[in-house]
Amino acid sequence: MAFKAKYKLINHIRVHTGEKPFSCTFPDCGKVFARSENLKIHTREKPFQCEFPGCLRKFANSSDRKKHSQVHTSAKPYDCKSHGCFKSYTHPSSLRKHMKIHLNALKSSPTSEPIDLSFTGILGKRSSQDYVASRTNYVMETYCMCECLGQCS
Repeated sequence: MAFKAKYKLINHIRVHTGEKPFSCTFPDCGKVFARSENLKIHTREKPFQCEFPGCLRKFANSSDRKKHSQVHTSAKPYDCKSHGCFKSYTHPSSLRKHMKIHLNALKSSPTSEPIDLSFTGILGKRSSQDYVASRTNYVMETYCMCECLGQCS
């Protein structure tokens, strides 16, 4: 699977090369980072202020600001696709947390059949057994396109 943005591929390649081009400029610190966002977190730099009037929140990167901006609207673009559930969320991590409720309910059901969670929209066509067995590998298979086969985390 391809990365959606070139900088994400570059950041990922740094996992393998060990390159850390972002240095802290504070005297006697010496810390270096592979990602500029991590340097900003380290220095507590938050140059991206929320654009909603009256909101004073600031963020280290524009994508976090964009995700935050949804709290100021009624937009909840991340919908639970579980049958009979109509919950929506402003952030994908909130939906993932919510999906654990459905997963735990299904895992505790008396059926011995594999449970298909493809309806969630998160797991794609994977079964819950695959999901439970290897959440980490699923994430790496989804986002990693190098030759590490999901071993670079």
